[in-house]
Amino acid sequence: MIYDNELMFSDNQSLVKAAGTYDSDNTIDSGADGDIYSDPMFLFIKMGTAAVGAGASIAVNLLTDDDSAFGSATTIPILATTGVANLTQNAELTKMRLPLGMKQYKKLQYVISGAALTAGTITSALVPEVPTNY
Repeated sequence: MIYDNELMFSDNQSLVKAAGTYDSDNTIDSGADGDIYSDPMFLFIKMGTAAVGAGASIAVNLLTDDDSAFGSATTIPILATTGVANLTQNAELTKMRLPLGMKQYKKLQYVISGAALTAGTITSALVPEVPTNY
């Protein structure tokens, strides 16, 4: 898959963290048009290295706002709480079209719960197409 650097939320971002809520490394600024695309984009989230942490799980939210500080962000749940047994190396966690109502700025929020993660990386991006041939 080809990624555009300007559309990357996380590029093998480390998930080695205590339980808590963490933002993606990058925020995407789509300009004043918000969710107006000639072709709607897909949100693609994939594990890099497998997550490790007894009792740990992760959920993912998409935040969107007209303010780059995300002071009044709309939160959209993307991935329900998922245990480490499903967070294996290269596991595709989601590949979905962006929902309508996107504002200028977008970022992901990774919610680690239950216990700390001691290993794991994640890659997430907006992409024009997703793999479907396997």
